[in-house]
Amino acid sequence: MPVGTDSFAAAALKHLITQGYPAVNVVTDEFDLTDYLLFADQINLVIFHQHEKIYGIAPGFSKWKPGGEGIRLLSLPENLNTTGLKRVDELTYITAADGFFTLDFVAPLLFIAEQL
Repeated sequence: MPVGTDSFAAAALKHLITQGYPAVNVVTDEFDLTDYLLFADQINLVIFHQHEKIYGIAPGFSKWKPGGEGIRLLSLPENLNTTGLKRVDELTYITAADGFFTLDFVAPLLFIAEQL
């Protein structure tokens, strides 16, 4: 597939979007979030990089996970409110117990990474 001036990821995503694919799983050794941000509102992205599963979430996102699991934010959104999480540092959290955690924030989309 010719990439022209795009990165390989951008060229592949453009191709998938023009072909009507609603979602894609990407497995990569190299990850640069900027390669994916422009396409996040056009295709559902899940990126597997090293020992993480990376994907975009909307405000009010909720998910069940076992206690002690890691969640990393790839940026710091405005007015972040969490439930079911313990803060480790500014961008890293762990689930407080088995059950649902929730992330609410002011932004259209936030990328998070879960430990695998």
